[in-house]
Amino acid sequence: MDPQAKIKTRAELARLVPALRRKGRTIGLTNGVFDLLHCGHAAYLAEARALCDVLIVSCNTDASVRRYKGDARPLVPLLERQFLVASLEAVSFVTSHGERRMRRTLEALKPDLYIKGGDYDAKALTSRAVVEAYGGKTVILSLAEGLSTTALINRAAEAAFREGRFLPGPGAPRRPAAFLDRDGVILAPVPHLHEPEKTALMPGAAAGLRLLARRGFRLVIVTNQPGIGMGYFTVEDFFRVNSRMLGLLAKEGVRIDAVYFCPHSPALACACRKPATGLLVRALAEQPIARRGSLFFGDREADMRAARRFGIPGVLVGPGDTAAAVRLAAAHGRDLLAAARRGLTLGRIVG
Repeated sequence: MDPQAKIKTRAELARLVPALRRKGRTIGLTNGVFDLLHCGHAAYLAEARALCDVLIVSCNTDASVRRYKGDARPLVPLLERQFLVASLEAVSFVTSHGERRMRRTLEALKPDLYIKGGDYDAKALTSRAVVEAYGGKTVILSLAEGLSTTALINRAAEAAFREGRFLPGPGAPRRPAAFLDRDGVILAPVPHLHEPEKTALMPGAAAGLRLLARRGFRLVIVTNQPGIGMGYFTVEDFFRVNSRMLGLLAKEGVRIDAVYFCPHSPALACACRKPATGLLVRALAEQPIARRGSLFFGDREADMRAARRFGIPGVLVGPGDTAAAVRLAAAHGRDLLAAARRGLTLGRIVG
């Protein structure tokens, strides 16, 4: 069957379902976002179809996904998600819903089985009472471990970081960059951070990044990670923390343009470890960045010295680690949001 022919409005299905039921068909309904369709989705829908003759899948509208997953989701728009789901043999029909709960859809279609994944508790499911009121039944299926859209996004982010950066597409316009230290500016400081579960955003970090992005800045992280060179953790650990960071920021509507890091021990005296400017020089060469108007946000003297050597204003986030850090800073703020507001008063701003 043509996948497009399987896609119906809720009103169309409300007219179709009674005729199917009169023919003795058992109607099953499940719902979800189905963003970045993967084998976990396929296995779940195949298991759901085995319980019924007709399986209806209702996909969340784009607006409803944004309400509870943030502005960065969905990655795939509704019409494309519906088409992909409809392409699966197990699926009979696909529709959509904008409500957070499924009451209106359930009352309109009255499926014999309301099927949910194993991350739901049948006793706590608010729609259960609606289903049971018209004589239907709620079924909870098992959940495949490790198979999720979030895990897929994190793997893709990690793969990008393994390549060292996110490179822009051809012809991207040059804009000033907000160069940002990571730990103590965006992420809460943890000595030699390498465990994703300990990754947390600093207060004001997401709001500060959103403000800078709105004002036209590319967001480029430049971070010293000596723990790699000293053997405290691996490059893979660093990537996992970054993947977690990207996920947290995505939920806040923030997209980072690029990440550059120095993995070397301080004993090597490399050209990339701040206060050296190697990371900044590399970013300028690889990204569509205009040096004029760019700013550097950091919490340490090394960050402020790197900014000065690179020829851009350094904005201190927090109290700084030395008196020299305060002296070298062109401006400062208690957190990234306050620092961004102060930084925006310095020089030419794109907006």
